[in-house]
Amino acid sequence: MSSIFELAGQLYEDPVFRERSAALPANTPLDYRELATILVEYWRQRNCELIGLGGGQGAGKSTLASLLQAAAAVVGERLVVLSIDDFYLTRQERQQLAATKQALFATRGPPGTHAIERLRQVVEELRDGCSVTIPKFDKGLDDRVGSIIIEGECDRVLVEGWCVGAVAQPNEQLKQPINDLERVEDTDGAWRRCVNEYLAGEYAQLTHQFQSLVFLRVPNMVSVRQWRLQQELNVAQEIRRDAQWVARFVQYYQRVTEWMWEDVEPRADVCVKLDERHRIQALRLS
Repeated sequence: MSSIFELAGQLYEDPVFRERSAALPANTPLDYRELATILVEYWRQRNCELIGLGGGQGAGKSTLASLLQAAAAVVGERLVVLSIDDFYLTRQERQQLAATKQALFATRGPPGTHAIERLRQVVEELRDGCSVTIPKFDKGLDDRVGSIIIEGECDRVLVEGWCVGAVAQPNEQLKQPINDLERVEDTDGAWRRCVNEYLAGEYAQLTHQFQSLVFLRVPNMVSVRQWRLQQELNVAQEIRRDAQWVARFVQYYQRVTEWMWEDVEPRADVCVKLDERHRIQALRLS
């Protein structure tokens, strides 16, 4: 297999980039270390200050984001990572949304279940050099668990999350359900239409601010289910979910994930294709 430096093109085959990559944590995937080194240089050349990182569940966004911070530090820069997951609405807020909009909004994940306006405010404050307070979300408890302070004065801000970069689907595509969840629990299409409205509104406003958008393209929904189930192995056994729960949970994400393959993949300036073994298969830099 070619190195990621070779996939990225002649510019990135300079030995200095291999040296930078070698400084990153050795217990992380080599291809992700090389990718992180490339992306930091790519953004430096283009002076990108606000970056989006999107892709399906289990694609390795958190791993890559952590390596990007380390790769930025190697060249003397500070990159702040904001995870959209930390901006989930509280359980009580989602229950209220479910009561007023549609019952499926009680489950975290789909557009509409994040405090996007707060996330946008945090982004602006960081870009202004301010310190910010952000919420912390515990997926095991399915609720917020306090907050943390992030110091200001950074070179770049990266927002990562499964639906980062997604925009609304054409309404015609919403008519037919695509899985059992939609067929049984969204019979009139109200939930998917509402999700689409959120994508067309506050999520689009955030997407349009990105100066670079990185898309991790997972191979298929089978891989998403498998990788999401693997993530459960890192959860305490008393709250670990089984395969049946994961299979249903992934259905909440399926429509937007598949739409992103069609829309975000060609639109992103950086597209990273993953194979079923979770390795980088192809890389496109625009």
